[in-house]
Amino acid sequence: MLMDDTMQEFVSWLKTDLTHFAALVEEGSVATDDPIQTGYSDNDVQIVVYADVASEMLAVRNWLQQHPLGDNYLLSPRVYEEFIVGDTLNDLSLKFRSRTIAGRDVVAEKQPPSREAAIKLGTMVYNIWLND
Repeated sequence: MLMDDTMQEFVSWLKTDLTHFAALVEEGSVATDDPIQTGYSDNDVQIVVYADVASEMLAVRNWLQQHPLGDNYLLSPRVYEEFIVGDTLNDLSLKFRSRTIAGRDVVAEKQPPSREAAIKLGTMVYNIWLND
């Protein structure tokens, strides 16, 4: 991800001032350096915190109101324990199509979905593909 000055300030603020900050993770095409597709690609970023997600995101919102990042980023909160182990399609993508850009390397720690969940996800995606 190419970080403009405001995003660099945001990362510095997260690392120094957010009490339960664990990591900032980019996901999808920006993390894998896939070609940008106008209208489809954006900067998906997850803010991973250890605890107290509601008050931490309130602090993030307050900071962003004073330092807008613009429409280039889609920020999503995640609690560390839920980020590390997850059985959703997004979790599968996060395991293989994400990169830690600040904080603890939670991507390296991320576990793939369970075998049962992977089979279920594969079946779901296959059925969607058949119906398209």
